[in-house]
Amino acid sequence: MTTRNLVTTVVVTAACTLAVAVLDTFMPAQSAGVVYLAGVLYVSSRLGLWPGLATCALSALAFNFFFLPPRYTFVISSSGDWLTLALYGVTAVVTSGLAARVRDQAAEAERRAHESELALRFATSVARRSELEPTLDELGAEAGAALGARGGVIVLDDVPAGPREIPLFSGDRRIGRLELVEPPAILDANTAARVGAMLGGLIAIAQERDRLAAAR
Repeated sequence: MTTRNLVTTVVVTAACTLAVAVLDTFMPAQSAGVVYLAGVLYVSSRLGLWPGLATCALSALAFNFFFLPPRYTFVISSSGDWLTLALYGVTAVVTSGLAARVRDQAAEAERRAHESELALRFATSVARRSELEPTLDELGAEAGAALGARGGVIVLDDVPAGPREIPLFSGDRRIGRLELVEPPAILDANTAARVGAMLGGLIAIAQERDRLAAAR
């Protein structure tokens, strides 16, 4: 877990503890403790499952220390308090898992929408020109930017791709590579493979179009 996520976990737990302390003057702490679930849900939906589980564990410790008798200790003297803490823990874990799943599904939908838009731009660039060669610079720049690099250069040959390059295939046939200009420190391999497949397929279609045009 990153430092940023850890800080968020601590801050959210502290805010929930303060809110429960205020509510504790009006209602039993066991009822006010539901505020911690809201904190777990917030962290899970924003940061994912593991930060949500960390918030769950830290919230359980804070709730026990500040609000369950004897207060300001980690001792649990009542079986009812054990049950309360266990119920909160189970609920928080389930809530965290559900929130993280919804977050991942939303991120996946956004990624697919972005890649569909990218594929449409690639196809439009290829279709609006009668020849492939003038389109390669535009395609390389768009593909590189989509992968977080400053740009990209498409090279059509059968040389294997290097560490800063994305292989381009049409089926099982190697047709080229995308050289990334100032690539990001961490490159998502799955996204890079999908972008490479999109480019490879479109370039192969454009090459066949150019071949048929030359034959005519």
